[in-house]
Amino acid sequence: IGGLVDRMIEQGHSLHKLSAARIEQAAEEAGLSVKLSDEQVQEALDPARAVARRLHVGGAAPAEMARMLAHREERLAQHGEWLDTCAHRINAAKRGTAEAISALQAEVTGVGAPTGV
Repeated sequence: IGGLVDRMIEQGHSLHKLSAARIEQAAEEAGLSVKLSDEQVQEALDPARAVARRLHVGGAAPAEMARMLAHREERLAQHGEWLDTCAHRINAAKRGTAEAISALQAEVTGVGAPTGV
């Protein structure tokens, strides 16, 4: 069957012109017995149906894509919350450090903390 598809592509023919009879003939030449209808062939060649059949985890079916997207959005929100928490802690640590420096400077010099710190 792959050879038949390759020949059609090489000859510039659309795969939508592929008939059940041509597939059955190619299969017979390969020693296989295949019985298909033209409707089954066209259904197999329909990209939307091909995508919809990919129901496995990580597949391309719309429901699976929606599930993965929802999961990624949830994880992104969690990471955003974590980043916000870290930024808050860092800023609090910076303020605490600046206050400690000011206090030490005032203790050493006997003068109030310099302005702008």
